[in-house]
Amino acid sequence: MHLIRAFARPLLAAPFILAGLDAATKPETHRARIANLNRLAEKVGLSLPQGAQLDTLTRSTGIAMTVAGAAFATSKLPRLSAAVLGALQIPVALANNPFWQSEGAQRRADLLGFAGAAGLVGGAVIAAYDREGHPSVAWRAEKWAGEMQAAVSDKLSEIGK
Repeated sequence: MHLIRAFARPLLAAPFILAGLDAATKPETHRARIANLNRLAEKVGLSLPQGAQLDTLTRSTGIAMTVAGAAFATSKLPRLSAAVLGALQIPVALANNPFWQSEGAQRRADLLGFAGAAGLVGGAVIAAYDREGHPSVAWRAEKWAGEMQAAVSDKLSEIGK
């Protein structure tokens, strides 16, 4: 593994792991922030679970974020774990930074927090796309198909001689 990846992955994973541990161990402290997300969900016609189900959802999200963060930090399934982290961070970013319902200085603070959270999503997306110098499956399949086509053409030309 490249030295930069060895340092960067744990650094990018750290905020996800810490947030996940907090959500998994203390879901009740997240209820007010999730209420912000529930208001947004209601505006688009969705509803989130309430009460004990909400705590279970919070714990589950926290556990998933912790496990994916640890996997990413240790380079176990790094592309998949980074994609999971990016996807989980989107609702967390909205819940923690309800800029759509604040004004003035609080709105600026929420927008700044949301921008930081969006940066984490962006970092996770870049990490999910990182192939560590290896070509993509699509490129390999296209190359293989081209090689097979060339081999078949060569065989057909030999037969025709």
